[in-house]
Amino acid sequence: WLQKRGRWGLFLRAIATYLRTKSPREWSTTLAVWSGRKSVCWPEPDTPWARRPDRATKVGAPQESSWRPTAVVNLRGPLWPAFLEELDAQHAQAGIDWRHPYLDLRVLEFMLHTPPIPWGRRKRLIREAMAGRLPRSILTRDKTPLHHDLHTELLRRNMPPMPRKGTKVEAFVVVESLPENPATATDPIALLRVAILDHWLNSHGD
Repeated sequence: WLQKRGRWGLFLRAIATYLRTKSPREWSTTLAVWSGRKSVCWPEPDTPWARRPDRATKVGAPQESSWRPTAVVNLRGPLWPAFLEELDAQHAQAGIDWRHPYLDLRVLEFMLHTPPIPWGRRKRLIREAMAGRLPRSILTRDKTPLHHDLHTELLRRNMPPMPRKGTKVEAFVVVESLPENPATATDPIALLRVAILDHWLNSHGD
């Protein structure tokens, strides 16, 4: 991104910082990615039953002044308004006041203008901000992911039955391609959305 915009000073400084702060044991993972032995991309969703739109909609151009142009585009898309509207008290009909501290405009502006190198590497920004507040053993330990995705596991155990031929959801879903046993699906969250849409269509009549 810096190279395409001719910001050579920042580009060279970012490379130098990256090389200087990367530990020797991290280079094995990096070299594996560069050589093609390891992928860092998310797999394509396994949803052969979804009917695809004729053409994709472009959201908008990235902001020139941001270190994270892709994040700016994503924040300008329809996902966040749709998500937040569902949590509105009038929509949810519940006496819960949702707060979103990480969506505070001051926090977003700070994070979008923070150089990813070195601050985005190995949670350096959080580690330095918490220096003196957390034990050293916590600040220096590696990131440790969960061994199991508990959310996905619970979905597989409690997945509602999938719709079949003759249902209204056929306008959006190729029902013949839905798995017979949803518990074995690689993407149970996508199947749950199918079940929710089917329930909603059947509840609202014609």
